Amino acid sequence: SFVFALLMACVLPCTLALIFGFLAFRSRIRGVYFSILTQALTYGACLLFFRNSLLLGGNNGFTDFKFVLGFDLRSAATQRGLYIATTVVLLLVYLLCRWLSRTKFGLVQQAIRDSENRVLFSGYAAANFKLFVFVLAAAIAAIGGVLYVPQVGIINPSEMSPDKSLEAVVWVAVG
Repeated sequence: SFVFALLMACVLPCTLALIFGFLAFRSRIRGVYFSILTQALTYGACLLFFRNSLLLGGNNGFTDFKFVLGFDLRSAATQRGLYIATTVVLLLVYLLCRWLSRTKFGLVQQAIRDSENRVLFSGYAAANFKLFVFVLAAAIAAIGGVLYVPQVGIINPSEMSPDKSLEAVVWVAVG
């Protein structure tokens, strides 16, 4: 079922982020230690998905995607449609994040970034704000993955390797 698959593609990463984030933020883990924990979780998941016993394709992952909702993924019209869908989703995500950052929620997030202790002393539950953003980031990443797979036609566990997320950290550091 396409609807079930789409729903699970968002619900499972968000649930995992909720559980992990709740435990990490409740323990007040932050900074480089939080980065190390997320990379360790990513690496553990990568190793888990490489196992053939999970029936997820092992090293090959899921391959041979040819049709989605009856549309041939190799046709130019379908690829164009996926490109347009990706562009629209990117714009919507950008607008959502921009809107969120300009609300009171965004101001609290900026305050947490600048001085979490001051926010705690002001009576805000900083962990809840950070948890929401962490789960939102998981949802955005899940939607990106849902759009990535039909365009490429394959997804394997090597896409989950820690070096992929470390690249993004390097880009941020260089920027």
